[in-house]
Amino acid sequence: MSDNRLSIAHLKGGAIIEMGDHMLMELIENVMDPNTKADAVRKLTLELVVKPGKDRAVGSFEIRTKSTLAPQAAVEGTLSFGHDSDGCSSASEIGGEIDPNRVLLPGTVTDNKSAAAGDSNDEETIEPTNHKVTPMQRAGGM
Repeated sequence: MSDNRLSIAHLKGGAIIEMGDHMLMELIENVMDPNTKADAVRKLTLELVVKPGKDRAVGSFEIRTKSTLAPQAAVEGTLSFGHDSDGCSSASEIGGEIDPNRVLLPGTVTDNKSAAAGDSNDEETIEPTNHKVTPMQRAGGM
């Protein structure tokens, strides 16, 4: 047996190992993501494709990767439909409490008056017409 024997681990300086390790980290992050289904099957594939020339003396190869990860979980809610005072169709979210620990985009203004009666806030707010309507967020305070 020769020490010059080709090894998959040495092709392109170990690229297949590096690519596999990168995909494995993505797979682990996907498993740990609370927004994915915990018991969904994840799969990673490393593929070596070799295409010999017609003379069989030389050929080319490609290392390909493919992964199947769990998709992000859907976010569901409930809407109430009706008409406003002008007779136009309207809808509002039912039970749409806002997480106080959420991260807002810079310059976002929140309607905090509907959060709780008696709360005071110096930010610009919109007067709510129905306390069951989710507070609106406006970018740039517009």
